[in-house]
Amino acid sequence: MVGGGRLEVGDTVFETPSAAGVHAAKRSVNGWDFWGAASGDGTLVSLSELRRRLQTSESTTAPAARAVEPTPATAAPTQLTPPEHAPLGVPSEPPKPEAGSDSDRAAEGSARPRTPRRIEGTLDDLARAGMLEGDIFATYKGERHEATRAGSNGLRLSDGTEFRSLSLAGAHVCGRISCNGWTFWKTEHEGKVVTLAQLRALLGEQSG
Repeated sequence: MVGGGRLEVGDTVFETPSAAGVHAAKRSVNGWDFWGAASGDGTLVSLSELRRRLQTSESTTAPAARAVEPTPATAAPTQLTPPEHAPLGVPSEPPKPEAGSDSDRAAEGSARPRTPRRIEGTLDDLARAGMLEGDIFATYKGERHEATRAGSNGLRLSDGTEFRSLSLAGAHVCGRISCNGWTFWKTEHEGKVVTLAQLRALLGEQSG
């Protein structure tokens, strides 16, 4: 064996054990198993076995890396001034309410804007509120047409024809396909002639 792990067979130097083994055996061989050397007890062992023993010896003698535990940070003690040692003339702060307490929820509720409640008034709602004391009528082309309530939101005309909505009754009187019945039909309230739409808006204001 020469320096650098090379092997010399006769006058020829080979870079690897396998190349030297092929030259000596005249066939393909594993140089690490083909070549051997005397061990400490005098027995002849292969180079692969010697390499294995060397790797095992190095792994068992190498010191294990010791994990370094992080040093926990020590919080600085908080110095509190007792109430009796507080400077004169400086009032002590009242304790703040905990998150989610009743006072927090009350403050949030008062600061939150209210959404106005929408009123869907019907003829029955107006009647229950005592706002339909007068007749229901409409004036179209100089002619007055009177009606009475039929159902929760319908009308019965003077000729006996019933409609399930104000708009259908108004369209029938006008001879049109559609009509806004709430603005077409009127009544008297507190001495004034108002549309049913105005009366329903008034009911919404009173209910809100």
